[in-house]
Amino acid sequence: MNQSYQKRSFPSNPAGKRSFYSSLAAIGLLAGLLSVSGCQLFQKSSPSDTTSLDQLIDKQLLPTTQAFIKYATYRTPDRTNETVMRQNMANLRDHINGIMNDFNSQQRVDKFSPFEWKKHIRGRDYWLFGYRIGRGTKKASIIAHLDTVPPGNSDWNPFEARIEQHQYRGQLTDFLVGRGAIDDKGPAVVSLLTLQSLAKELDGNPLLDDWQLEILFDTSEETGMSMPHYMKDPRQQPPTVGVVFDSAWCVRAEKGIERPIFTLPRQPQQSYNQLWIADLFTPAGPSNQIPDTATAIIKGPRHQLKAYAKQVMTDYKQFTFDDANYRPATLKVMLEGDQLILTTKVAGAQHGSVPHANRAEGANPLVSLANYLAGKVNQGYLAQNDFSQMTQFIEWMWGTYVFGEKHPQLLQAYDDVFNKDNGTTYAVTRVKANDKQIRLRVDIRYATGHQTSQWDGVTEGFLPGNSRFKAIFSELTDTFNQQHRSQIKSFTQRSTAPDIRRVDGPLFKYIDAAYKSVKGEECPRLAIGGGTDAKGHPNLLAVGPMFAGGTMGPPVNYHGVNEGAPINELKASAKILQQSLLNVMKNE
Repeated sequence: MNQSYQKRSFPSNPAGKRSFYSSLAAIGLLAGLLSVSGCQLFQKSSPSDTTSLDQLIDKQLLPTTQAFIKYATYRTPDRTNETVMRQNMANLRDHINGIMNDFNSQQRVDKFSPFEWKKHIRGRDYWLFGYRIGRGTKKASIIAHLDTVPPGNSDWNPFEARIEQHQYRGQLTDFLVGRGAIDDKGPAVVSLLTLQSLAKELDGNPLLDDWQLEILFDTSEETGMSMPHYMKDPRQQPPTVGVVFDSAWCVRAEKGIERPIFTLPRQPQQSYNQLWIADLFTPAGPSNQIPDTATAIIKGPRHQLKAYAKQVMTDYKQFTFDDANYRPATLKVMLEGDQLILTTKVAGAQHGSVPHANRAEGANPLVSLANYLAGKVNQGYLAQNDFSQMTQFIEWMWGTYVFGEKHPQLLQAYDDVFNKDNGTTYAVTRVKANDKQIRLRVDIRYATGHQTSQWDGVTEGFLPGNSRFKAIFSELTDTFNQQHRSQIKSFTQRSTAPDIRRVDGPLFKYIDAAYKSVKGEECPRLAIGGGTDAKGHPNLLAVGPMFAGGTMGPPVNYHGVNEGAPINELKASAKILQQSLLNVMKNE
């Protein structure tokens, strides 16, 4: 039933403005009036009916997610697929329009109306769209995103959503698998079904005289985030209160984000009388994704190359890394003509925000290969050149560690919110060379110690000030360059400050109450490394389809191959989402 967006006919809804805290006072008055008028369904003692929601998810989760995932909505790092990506996103929007139009035909009074927001800012187009229902001036919102990271290795059929069984939390569990299953198309589908169930329950109810329910879909969360620009647009009415369904239950803090690039000028090519690194690279991909593979090309005298090819697998297995317990990535060796190709393969979590999860259960292929090669350079086995200097820099700056242990006074940071096992992290993710330079990209998620201002314990949102990394990396690269006669430089594309919330704030309390009603316990107070659309907006709170912090590694594989979402946690999340919105609207 797909038709173009322009051909859809939806009723419009009024919009107005009211602050979140003044809205809460109005809700209390409304709840009292409803109680006096005999509207028993919405008295504080009445729970939400989740039977229809369970049935809706059982029936629609897989087919709807299959339809969402089949549209490839990722951007390549160079954005050369932008036209195709935006067309796929438009096709997905049209598909959702058809879903909402069908739903509207079953509503008596209140029907969803679509809206769309686009803006061109500094050479880039930002776009989000969504649906609203209700007649009120306050907005209770669910926010999700429909773009994904690239599929990586495509032999896992990333755009064919299906159900697989995997061991999870000690038992065999049904998983929804496909690119976006956990981040964030699976949660987006759950959000849409939850909103439909709630809209059906509230059809014609007086609560929708005061409130609008809405769902917002960001189209560029992985690469540029449209939501922050939408929230700043004075022509728009932002959500009065909302949940960003793109993380875990429940997020009270998000680390700062910094993505520096380290560059090294290329040296003139020359002949060596020993083996040398002719290239070192990872596949194209975003900085916030640990690569699928890392590859080094070794060249040199033919007899040395053949001898090394025979012994390199054993040498790699016996190599002494900086941590005796480190488990290096799997190595593949191929002798092809005048070059020896060494390729390492990723294992474990691939999200750049959790390199510690990757290291605990897997391996970063670039880290493993670079540290091994640096060791061979230090031994004098491989010749000194520009690529060898880059491997030495990786080994010298971070080694195989992810919390900055090699230079603790400058790189380590943790605090009461982001504790010792969850402090500033460093994910070495991409390296690529051209004729002019070698470029290394790193994904940093940082605690408050790497910000120039600290949290006062009261103010919610972004910490003021700036990150301290510009000065830190200037000091470190100067030291390395002096020791290794190198010319490595660093620069930062963009920094985002840490964002911290009070766990005694009203929004957190509403969601905590909903969580308790479903899980029978308090919602965890998570401090995460991932950056969500809630960041910097105290009227929004990040939650997600995973419980007890979840796991970023197998079988969930955030940003990785065989990405999956546990279906039982998606279903439980839907109940909490529904109850959270009702708690806000009813001031419970």
